[in-house]
Amino acid sequence: MQCAPYRLGSYHTLKEHIMSKTQHKPPMTQQQRNHHGNQRNPNKGTLGTNPEYAAVHGNRGKQLNPNQK
Repeated sequence: MQCAPYRLGSYHTLKEHIMSKTQHKPPMTQQQRNHHGNQRNPNKGTLGTNPEYAAVHGNRGKQLNPNQK
């Protein structure tokens, strides 16, 4: 029979153990927020292209192409 590391009814002890092991992510920098926004922005109606958006959809197209699999 396996030995449980926590007693039954020690939910708070287990929760504290789990919560102490998790690492919190630092907040995103302005550069990271700009990059995420650019990946979702097609810049419709403008003459220029968005390199991040083009890269995302170029990779997506390559993955969906049945000849590449």
